[in-house]
Amino acid sequence: MSQIELICEKLRERSAGKPPFGKKLGFDFGEGGGVVLDGTGAEIEVVAVDAAPTDADALVTVKPSDFLDMIDGKLSGQTALMTGRLKLKGNAMVAMKIGDILR
Repeated sequence: MSQIELICEKLRERSAGKPPFGKKLGFDFGEGGGVVLDGTGAEIEVVAVDAAPTDADALVTVKPSDFLDMIDGKLSGQTALMTGRLKLKGNAMVAMKIGDILR
């Protein structure tokens, strides 16, 4: 299983039953592709994509290994952002929704 497939699986588990947040949050994992967390429908949908998402309200650029550490609670989003391991473009409030999903 690739890291992106693992990320999708973990995000699906964590987002199950959580309310949609009305926006799209994209993750750019570099050459490996990306993931879109679509909170615009009746439930949150997690979709793997081949390239960086272009239609997201916020785009998070991070290495897959760092994001897996964030999902597993080994790395905080704030630390990743402050140390340059995570970069954000777009609506920061949308990006903060990932914290609600990962809890």
